[in-house]
Amino acid sequence: MSKSVFEQINDQTNIVELVSEFISLEKKGKNFFGLCPFHDDTNPSFSVSPEKNIAFCMTCKTGGNPINFYRQIKNISYIEAAKELGARLGIKVEDQKRSSRYDLEYEIMNKANDFFKFTLHNTTEGLKAKEYLIKRGLTEESINHFEIGLANNDYQSLSKMLVDQAYEPNLLMTLGLSSRSEKNNELYDIFNNRITFPIKDNTLNVIGFSGRSVDPKDNIKYMNSQETPLFRKSDVIYNLYDAQDEIKKLDEVLLFEGFFDVISAHQIGYKHGVATMGTALTESQAKLLRRHAKRVVVIYDGDNAGINATHEAIPKLKRARLDVDILRLPNGMDPDDYIKKNKFEGFKKFFETNKKDSYRYYYENLLLRLDPNNANSVQAFVRDVNLLFQDASAVVMQMFEPEISKKLGFDFKFSKVDIPSKPLPEAKKTERKQVLNKYINAENDLIFELLKRKKHLDLIKDSLIPNTYVLLENYQVLERLVSFYETREFLILSDFMDRLPNNLREHLEKNMKTNFNWQNGITLESDTIKNHLGVVHSYSNERELDALYEQMDPDNPQESLEILNQINKLKQKMKTNKRRDK
Repeated sequence: MSKSVFEQINDQTNIVELVSEFISLEKKGKNFFGLCPFHDDTNPSFSVSPEKNIAFCMTCKTGGNPINFYRQIKNISYIEAAKELGARLGIKVEDQKRSSRYDLEYEIMNKANDFFKFTLHNTTEGLKAKEYLIKRGLTEESINHFEIGLANNDYQSLSKMLVDQAYEPNLLMTLGLSSRSEKNNELYDIFNNRITFPIKDNTLNVIGFSGRSVDPKDNIKYMNSQETPLFRKSDVIYNLYDAQDEIKKLDEVLLFEGFFDVISAHQIGYKHGVATMGTALTESQAKLLRRHAKRVVVIYDGDNAGINATHEAIPKLKRARLDVDILRLPNGMDPDDYIKKNKFEGFKKFFETNKKDSYRYYYENLLLRLDPNNANSVQAFVRDVNLLFQDASAVVMQMFEPEISKKLGFDFKFSKVDIPSKPLPEAKKTERKQVLNKYINAENDLIFELLKRKKHLDLIKDSLIPNTYVLLENYQVLERLVSFYETREFLILSDFMDRLPNNLREHLEKNMKTNFNWQNGITLESDTIKNHLGVVHSYSNERELDALYEQMDPDNPQESLEILNQINKLKQKMKTNKRRDK
């Protein structure tokens, strides 16, 4: 890339608009100022100069021209930053892909997507699935626009096609497309008998899939790609980059729960919709939305689950400095159903007359519990409404005060409410964190070994003793892994994860990000497995020791003496076991 192209990108990129995608700015004189995104800033020190077209922090000395700023804020290379900013301007840049590091991975994922699309349009199974989509109200145009495909019921066709094209099986497994059977060592497709929705990143390359079952007997309706070097579910949003031009034009994004909601909205002209792929919105997803728009309209399902998800999403979106509006659908309907029933005019009218800002939304919920003739009810309402508006601007408060006064029948003014803090629990004994980590790591390694392969299942299963665990969540995951393998020769990670309750799935996903063996694809031999099992079992002695110490009572010396004898015997037993293990 020539120097003139770098200069062209910097010259044509509006630095104020670019920085405003990431932080709030306030104009002071010729320049704009905001809190620095590169360090813990409490006094706005990040200066943006439209005249010089640069952004710079006077404290941490970070920033520079548009490409430099964008490189630092996105944590990517200078070339990558230039490519992405150049694409916004329509400036042709050689090698459009984000990074040569993942060229091969992108190539494989895009070929998998092409394979799924071909299957949908050119096979008997595909035509049946396509008929289902059309019955659901999708048009041929939408099916093509959203690149919907089908993973057939062959179980091996995608893997065989990719291996025949000389792609490494291990890479197919890393990308969550294939899994290897322990029984016959053959590759099997992870997505089977499912309608596929490709998930893309900011380069518009496919990084993962979500598959919707076409079998009504399948208990798992949707299955998402496992975590891969390209795909992290908590950091991606469906249709965000395909819709980014429309989102930028309107400076607004419609946030749905599901794919069909996005597609139905798109078909009636609302082309700035995205979806969280059926899971709770994460903080990183909220921040990602803020990079593309200033305003978000949350349009989740109208049932209790959708309402609860809305309540959880609002504070995350507000923390990301987004203006939040909410559209609650009636009678428990989801957006897809509502649009199909009421068409464009009906949805447009409902959208325009029922969209509420977050204050109005919560305020109307509080009104449902208000009895203006009951002193206790009024007192609780006044407390709650003050808490609700404690972060609101003076303008917002002035807007609501007359309305609240009318509801209460007396003059109401907002006042500060002290939120009582919970008393701190009594300090516990300092745990030997490093020692505890040894036991937890051993338990985690056993879990991740079973997630990768079935080879040591019997060894681990025979040693799985009830109430012998370091973390209860780990024991519960191990139990489910053993049960899962009872009817299967190999494990499809996303299938297993989707069967876990939320608390165990979140626990496992968190550990995946830090476990060395999982991150590096390391498998364990039987001797290491036996050693890890011994470490886990020995933790029961540590736990028993802690329990005995807790029972010692200074006011009862006789009983404490007996407990002390038990402690000494247990310590001796632990020493003996340690020498034997060596």
